[in-house]
Amino acid sequence: MSIDEARIRDILRVLCRVTIPRGQLVLYKMARTSGSKGFTSSEMGAAIHYDSAQFRGLMAAFSMRVNRSPRETYPTKKLGVDLMFEQKWLGDQYLYTPRPELFAAIDRLPSLSAYLDKPLDKIVAGGSHHTSMPADVPLKPTAKVKEPPPKAPFHQVLRALDGGGLYFPGETVANVLLAMQVKRFVILTGISGTGKTRIAQAIAGRFPLQRKVSVPQQMDERTAVVSVSADAQMRSRIVLPASLGLHMPQILQQQGAGTIKVRWPTGELVAATYKQNADRPSGLVVIFSAGLQQWFAATFKEGAKLRIRIEGPAGGLPDTVVLSTLGATAEREETIPNSEIIPVRPDWTDNRGLLGFYNPLTREYVTTAFLRLLLGAASEAKRAAAEKREPHPFFVLLDEMYCVPLSAVGSSDATTRAPPSDGCSPSRKPVP
Repeated sequence: MSIDEARIRDILRVLCRVTIPRGQLVLYKMARTSGSKGFTSSEMGAAIHYDSAQFRGLMAAFSMRVNRSPRETYPTKKLGVDLMFEQKWLGDQYLYTPRPELFAAIDRLPSLSAYLDKPLDKIVAGGSHHTSMPADVPLKPTAKVKEPPPKAPFHQVLRALDGGGLYFPGETVANVLLAMQVKRFVILTGISGTGKTRIAQAIAGRFPLQRKVSVPQQMDERTAVVSVSADAQMRSRIVLPASLGLHMPQILQQQGAGTIKVRWPTGELVAATYKQNADRPSGLVVIFSAGLQQWFAATFKEGAKLRIRIEGPAGGLPDTVVLSTLGATAEREETIPNSEIIPVRPDWTDNRGLLGFYNPLTREYVTTAFLRLLLGAASEAKRAAAEKREPHPFFVLLDEMYCVPLSAVGSSDATTRAPPSDGCSPSRKPVP
């Protein structure tokens, strides 16, 4: 089996950077004892007398130690446990298989290797241990290793989670994604603070719905609409309207020949201009040539409407004439909301708070964020069917919020109360 020297150096940096606490020493002892067979989280917990919550805390501290150590192996990615162990989900717990680089790194640290030769109960009852970095391994990598780009789409999701400070084993993320593809309804269970909401938000955030929409072209004081005259059609030139010339002081001072930038839907160029009287805002003749002349002749007939707009750099004076047809639209990309977090009470049992209700007093239907998202998903499904493609996914997170008023704790028949300030639904008296 090949050994990754860069990974060995990274493990040495983790082991020698600061003192190794007792729990992590037990972790390394379990690795040496189990060898390539590995050990489960329950076996590790039993060895150090930790319950499941304490064991998760130990592994979280271990991952933080790895992520805060300088590395050559994927320096921008938070590897955590994966630097030293391969993880496999067994259905109710993880199997941790030590990587061969971990054994090689420990063998290069005589004091740590000798300490781990002690019986397990001695290490459990002992304290922390410090070992020195080998002289041939710099504390910080001297050469940066170029990290390969993530593969789409699964590795992009993992990279996004890691980049946001959310460390989840790859198997956990894969299980969530696979469950969503198979059943489209996933229940994440666990104690508070384990990241159930965050992982759902992060996955939904990796699938934004981008849609191109057509918007009317802007009409303001820098825009004018003129009718194409016979002279303009025959000579391929236009006279800049006086209303636009007022916004271009440099044009007002011009007399004789000059130039101005002109842009149209299929190109742009610097066009020749001529102005006979420098005291008048009107009278600037813009002469078309090359591609602009061809586009103008093919697009406009006598009497057609030509839209003229002047533009310039941000905070500067207009210096460009933009030509287009009237009624033409511009396209821009918009992000369509395709995810929503809906807070629900722990005793939530029906959908009345999700789909809204009809208000007989106002004779209007009161909608909810959930209903609006459903309508948006239905609209996307119709659009996708018309365009013969797969519809974009929409995500709803029913987040169980512990927002019951303190006075309602222990009371099963609490009367209706005002909604809490955090937006959770008010409690209601159950129907007998």
